[in-house]
Amino acid sequence: MSQPINAVCDGCNKEFEVSTQVENTEDGSEKNYFVCPHCGKEYVAFIINQSIRTKQAEMKMLWRKLKSATTLKQHNKLHEKIEQLEKSIKQEIQKLKEVAK
Repeated sequence: MSQPINAVCDGCNKEFEVSTQVENTEDGSEKNYFVCPHCGKEYVAFIINQSIRTKQAEMKMLWRKLKSATTLKQHNKLHEKIEQLEKSIKQEIQKLKEVAK
């Protein structure tokens, strides 16, 4: 059994137990968040959509290939693709968070 996670609200400075919630948005995204029970301030942990899921699956496959890369050139090329995907995912998540506000 996992221990509860506590947080201190930036809005009201009161401590509370984090209780994550999931909401499916109109555009098909999945928003994971928690809310301060004292003042109602919402904290978005992450938002994910199908595009991000696809990129994450591709990244997972690239990590597997990276482990079996036999040359430095292969390794560098795969690592570069992984870094590009990570950057793309971060940018997409940031855009989704901005829209969710």
